Amino acid sequence: MATRKASDIKRAAQAFVQEWQGRSKEWQDDKTFWEDLLEDVLGTPRSRKEIEVQRP
Repeated sequence: MATRKASDIKRAAQAFVQEWQGRSKEWQDDKTFWEDLLEDVLGTPRSRKEIEVQRP
């Protein structure tokens, strides 16, 4: 995984907060929340395919 600059992570985190602020459907949005955080903010590649957010 490529190293991201702190300024890029901060900018991505601010955009993430703006997008997610005020959402109230926690049960419906939990998987998407974690996927967006891991991929868009932290730069984790392919998290949507490789990480299980919840197990039944």
